[in-house]
Amino acid sequence: MHLNLKRILYSRYVDLIQRSVITESGKKIKYIFKKQNNDNNLMVVFSAFSDPPAKFNYIRTLKNLKTNKLFILDEWGRSDYPGVYYLGEHGDYSLKEEIIKFINHIVSDIGSNCQISTLGSSKGGWCALYYGMRLSANTIIAGTPQYYLGNYLDCEFHQKTFNIMTGDDIGKDKDTLNNLLPELIANYKNKIIIYLHFSDSEHTYFSHIKNLYEDLVNNDNFHVVADIQHYRSHGDVGEYFSTFVKEVLKLS
Repeated sequence: MHLNLKRILYSRYVDLIQRSVITESGKKIKYIFKKQNNDNNLMVVFSAFSDPPAKFNYIRTLKNLKTNKLFILDEWGRSDYPGVYYLGEHGDYSLKEEIIKFINHIVSDIGSNCQISTLGSSKGGWCALYYGMRLSANTIIAGTPQYYLGNYLDCEFHQKTFNIMTGDDIGKDKDTLNNLLPELIANYKNKIIIYLHFSDSEHTYFSHIKNLYEDLVNNDNFHVVADIQHYRSHGDVGEYFSTFVKEVLKLS
């Protein structure tokens, strides 16, 4: 089948299966929930940055995973610059609490013994780590995530996203974003398994991943399994991470 036709059919398939819910504060959350009967596990998948429109990630990678799967779309921000790390806009980061409420609602439908895993790469990897810890997940699978979020966004390439997310006090917001994940890791008390994929040869290694990896392994509550690759472009993470995910989850 022609590649463009495959993409069109896949896009239509995603449109058919996606749903949306309006939160108490009026925010719309778009998602895909694939129910697996008689299963008490939930895999929550967060999306990376993409060319507009915003896209779900790793649906095909996880197609053979026989568990409950929840894919959440991050399309907040501007239509031409979608994605705010599921946190919020204009210095109001209350969206993150709405995301946690929504996931917990899905968890309650699955059952009281539901075991949560989170997954994502790049932006989605940061979210898998942050929300995985906030949700007391059992397992996190993260690919080449950022660590100091304010520093990462306050650059030419992501400046518009940074401006969308921050409020009037840009310096304060930058510090807030920088500290979200480091403070959570430093104070985390529960046991958790983290599968961390990254490259030691791409541009975010020394500015983000090196310190992230050190902080994780220095906290005895984290059991870290590292997959260290050597690709040079951050844009290659999706391909390498998909392979890693299939290995971790034993998928064909």
